[in-house]
Amino acid sequence: MDGRQGDKYNMSEDEVQRPEDEEIDNKSSGEEANAENQHPKRKRYHRHTQHQIEALEAYFKECPHPDTTQRNELSQMVGMEPLQIKFWFQNKRTQMKSKHERQENKQLREENDKLRNENMRFREALSNACCPNCGRMAAITDHLSLEERQLRMENARLKEEIDRISAVAATYLKPFTYPGAGSSSSMRKP
Repeated sequence: MDGRQGDKYNMSEDEVQRPEDEEIDNKSSGEEANAENQHPKRKRYHRHTQHQIEALEAYFKECPHPDTTQRNELSQMVGMEPLQIKFWFQNKRTQMKSKHERQENKQLREENDKLRNENMRFREALSNACCPNCGRMAAITDHLSLEERQLRMENARLKEEIDRISAVAATYLKPFTYPGAGSSSSMRKP
């Protein structure tokens, strides 16, 4: 064996002949320009028959992850290589995953749009809010601090509670009048 052929690691970069260089060297000078633009030969694209696709689809519904023996049985049944079966199932699982993700994304987008619209309605309602006590436009602005907003809400709640208690008290208590309130001499002090 020649030292140059057997020991690739000791050869200089110029001495190493690559497989693509061999293909070009075997062609005439006119073909060299075309060979640089062309890719190495690929296998022809093969479409599966309708019968094969139907059988694979039916099997996929029952078992999306067939083991080696199942793939071998299926390959004999449909007339394909076990490796083709393996790749078909990988591709089908990827398609199903992508389809599921697209559906989920669509659903999430719709939900997001719905929430965004609801948020816009709430913002508009807040901007047009009226004070329940006086009927004037409420001064709810973004420049108020969170603590101040909470205090204002608590204040409004307490005012409503006072009004409610006053109404209840008015129904049960009669106004107190002293006997003989008309003259100061008739008032007695206990």
